[in-house]
Amino acid sequence: MAAALLSGTAAGAGPQTEFDRFLGAAMELHRSLEYERALDQLSRARAKAKSVEESKKVALYEGVVRADMGDWEQARAAFRTALLLDPAIALPPKVSPKVEREFEQVRFEVRRKLALAPPAEAPEGQTRTGLRLWAWLPAAVGALGLAGGGYSLVQSEERYRRLGTSPSMGIRESELMRDEGGGFQTLGWVGVGVGAAGLSAAAALFLAGQPAAEEGPLSIFVAPTPQGAALCISGAVP
Repeated sequence: MAAALLSGTAAGAGPQTEFDRFLGAAMELHRSLEYERALDQLSRARAKAKSVEESKKVALYEGVVRADMGDWEQARAAFRTALLLDPAIALPPKVSPKVEREFEQVRFEVRRKLALAPPAEAPEGQTRTGLRLWAWLPAAVGALGLAGGGYSLVQSEERYRRLGTSPSMGIRESELMRDEGGGFQTLGWVGVGVGAAGLSAAAALFLAGQPAAEEGPLSIFVAPTPQGAALCISGAVP
């Protein structure tokens, strides 16, 4: 058991560190059933631990020692610490079946807890930048709305122009031309409204995703013109 936990530290891995010496002493004392002294050496090893690998070894072996002492509450707490550092960590060989059962029960609880834990929040900069990735969707809808609205307004103007410049047009044909012009005009302004809303939403997403360090906000708006509407953009695009 001692050799297993000391793999990579004592055998052929260069000079021993203070951590290696304290951990090795704890293992030897545990084998000699000197549990309290083993815990004292583990405390010293914990103070010298400089990596997750070393910390999880101390926690795991503390759990084994406390389990052999019959201190199951502290043993489970030590096992939990080791498993939170490495859910795949394995017990050393030659532990009792009861220790193994308790350890695997703690592993099950830790893995279930980790599975239910909410995902880590993305840094604010990444979250804000991600909003810009969706700005294209309302922008596309807005562009289509403006294009359709502009086309409909042009068709409406054409109908009214023909109605005013064709005095020989019959009553029925005039009424049909007037109705077509009114229909195109309604569709045109609906399209302009949809376009303006889409582009405003796109601008809001784009600006909301602007990193705090950026300057020169971008403004997008729709202005009416005699021919229908115009898309206006002001500011600096990064």
